[in-house]
Amino acid sequence: MPDSQTAPAPVLTSAAAKSRVSTAWVVVFCCLLGLSGAGAWYWYGESQKESDLVLADRALEDLEPAKAYEHLQRAVRKAPREANVPLRLADLAIQLGRLDEAESWIEQLGGDDPALTGRLQLSVAQKGMELSDAVRVERVLLTLIKNNPGHLVARQMLARL
Repeated sequence: MPDSQTAPAPVLTSAAAKSRVSTAWVVVFCCLLGLSGAGAWYWYGESQKESDLVLADRALEDLEPAKAYEHLQRAVRKAPREANVPLRLADLAIQLGRLDEAESWIEQLGGDDPALTGRLQLSVAQKGMELSDAVRVERVLLTLIKNNPGHLVARQMLARL
């Protein structure tokens, strides 16, 4: 085919197509390195974990928080100790109104950063107020005040219930 008639390179537009190509390259790479069995699956798993994080970011860019939440859940199942994923899941669960799940993610974060935990608990309480879940709001605020007696915002919110 002459240069003027060269077909254009295919453009990958969907995240799924890009993920399939990424997976194919990982398989080729593993074959070139002579990896088989557990080694190849490790590389494949790392590629898929990264893909889930990338797909979550793309979903957020596309204003699709529910899809981002699904991708992050897959990523955390593959790598439970992945930094920031539980935090992102807690934040998205709050935005989506999945407050039981948000509280579970907050518990998994532990008490390593009390200020962060407090911020997330306050967000759960605020979303609970939006959803008219007074029982949850009271419970979360009392826990927040117990852990941080000087938390004025939590005290003010509790007084408004």
